[in-house]
Amino acid sequence: MEFFTLLLLEPRLAAYAISEQDIGYKGFFLLFCSLISFYVGNLLFLSGGSATTGITPLFFIPILFVFSVFFLWILSALYNYFAEMMGAPGRSLRFFKVLPFAALPFLFLTPTALILSLVFPNTKGFIYLPLMLAFFLWSLYILIRLLEGIYGLESHKALTVSLLPWAVFLLFLIGTPFLISFTGLALAVML
Repeated sequence: MEFFTLLLLEPRLAAYAISEQDIGYKGFFLLFCSLISFYVGNLLFLSGGSATTGITPLFFIPILFVFSVFFLWILSALYNYFAEMMGAPGRSLRFFKVLPFAALPFLFLTPTALILSLVFPNTKGFIYLPLMLAFFLWSLYILIRLLEGIYGLESHKALTVSLLPWAVFLLFLIGTPFLISFTGLALAVML
């Protein structure tokens, strides 16, 4: 329990404390619970508090969890690479152990969705975008503080390191269709 309160109050100190102790699978359990809360909270927000889709979509959460752990492994390697480019010593294994704790704010999404759907029953997702933006910014803040705590980076370098993997991912998504079309065009010219 002290991990969560320390992470909410002072993520920079929590990063060092969590990475030095043997926390087992607490981070991945937190990631699994955050995924469930993220999915159910989105369902409640977008349905206006009356979720009628049933429990069937929740069975896809374990599949999403496996892909999330694989994605976190790649993301942790990218964070480590960019942190080393900024002059920090490499500690990728410790950061991979701490990275799921950056998803902590999404644990509060389902209770927030329930409370807001009871207080404002006819919003139909009106408050959804500002609230999701607040949760993502909170998660980004925790991630930046975790990067500062693990790698000893300054705030602006930690912000740069936290945004660079997403820029690479977006460039990959944008560049893939161009590479496919270029390959198709090259094959058409060759034939």
